[in-house]
This record gives sequence, C-alpha cells and structure tokens, in this order.
Amino acid sequence: MTDSRPTAERILDAAEALFARHGYQGTSMGDIAARVGVRPPSLYNHFRGKEALYGAVLERLMAHFQPLIGQAVQGSATDRESALRWARSMAETYFDHPNFARLLQHAALAPTPHARALLTEFLRPLFEPAASGMHLPPPLQPWGAMDFNNLLISYITLAPLYRPLLDIDPLSPEARERQVEMVLELVDSALTRRPAGNVANTTNAAGIPSTPSSHAPRPSRRRA
Repeated sequence: MTDSRPTAERILDAAEALFARHGYQGTSMGDIAARVGVRPPSLYNHFRGKEALYGAVLERLMAHFQPLIGQAVQGSATDRESALRWARSMAETYFDHPNFARLLQHAALAPTPHARALLTEFLRPLFEPAASGMHLPPPLQPWGAMDFNNLLISYITLAPLYRPLLDIDPLSPEARERQVEMVLELVDSALTRRPAGNVANTTNAAGIPSTPSSHAPRPSRRRA
C-alpha cells in the first residue's frame, strides 16, 4: 500500500525511529532516505540537513508534552488529586511517545547538536519550585522532579533488558498500567509527606535536610 502522507511527515517518522534507535551520530541522511524510500538529495527539499531534521524531530515530540509542562508552570496542580492526575497524564504521554525517552537517553550519553541545551530549557520548568507541589524540603525538590522523569525514561529505555525477566512485555498495555500505578504510588508518597520538627536543623551527612514523613490514607488512583 502506498503511503499517501506528505513526504515531510514520512521523513520525520523515519528520522524519529532511526534517531531513537541509533542516536544522532549513528544515523545518516542516507539511512533516513532509504527508510522513506527516496533518494538522499530529496531530504534537503524539506530540511536543511541532519541537524535541522533532528531539531524538527525533537520539536514535534516536545509538542506533545508542552501542555503538561505549561500546567506545571502555572501551578494548576494545587491539590493532591489534581497533582496525581497530572502525574498520570505525564506518564501516559511518555508511553504514547516512547521515542522521546530514547532520544533523551541518547542526548545524555553522546554529543548531539543543540539537543542538550534545547532539552534542558524544555525541562527546566519542572524543576522550578512552583512546579513541585510536593511537601519536600526545598533542597530536595529538584531531585523529586528528576526522579519522576527518571522513573519513566529509564523504564522505557531499559524495557528490552527486563523483558526476559518478566512474565509480560514491559511496554504492553497491562504492564504500562502497572508502571503508571507504581509511579503514582511514589508520587503520592511525596505529596503526602509532612515535615516533622525543625527540618532546617536536621541534615544528613551530605547536608541535605532529612525529614521524617507520615502518610495519609491514599485514595484509589485507577481510572473508572
């Protein structure tokens, strides 16, 4: 069956798949052209070069997350239930667009033009205090944001490693739901954390406030 979609869209799909699998350095314009079924010079009718194409792939993927990032910036998740809904939406968006996690991993491990700067600015709002909504000592709030993202990114990127160890495909719908529930358990623990005593004077060996916590009963987070 002939693919009738616009050529630029088919190029973006092919580039996303190859960049996610092999990284920026491991993917050539010839590889992308072969996957699309066109000659390499045809790619330049739509994108200036590999760097521009890579940027377009990232921008397209980031667009799926931007509304949720915007909600975090606005501080719209002000109560426990809305924060858990936001966390679920973020987790499901990662699973709906798993190549974003793979591109993040490649960008962290190998030099990629503009990728680190672009992705750093994209993720920065999640590390702002207004985006946290967690009852954590201020020095721990950035780590809460980082750990939340890591739970999702590493699960997706390491799924092939764990596949033989589980009785289920880690990226199957059932397994995805289990992971989302696990992530929400951990988020809920942070949301229900309450400082006890003078946290400013209670630090561990690294100088980070060490805060005892107590957890309120947790409502069910499964969707109806």
